[in-house]
Amino acid sequence: AQETYVAALLDRAEARLLKAAPASPALMAERVSYLGSGQPLEVTYSIMRGDRYQIVLDLTRHPLKK
Repeated sequence: AQETYVAALLDRAEARLLKAAPASPALMAERVSYLGSGQPLEVTYSIMRGDRYQIVLDLTRHPLKK
């Protein structure tokens, strides 16, 4: 899967759904999941309140295949 995050401001509809003020900071995410063949299987869009979420990345280096 591949995930992309973008900083954004909530529009009125998003703010109402998330119980926040319009133009509040938010994170927009897009995730694409792939089959083993590389063909896209699923696309998910999410929007998160900027004051309620944090993103933690645990980066692991994998050995290169020779």
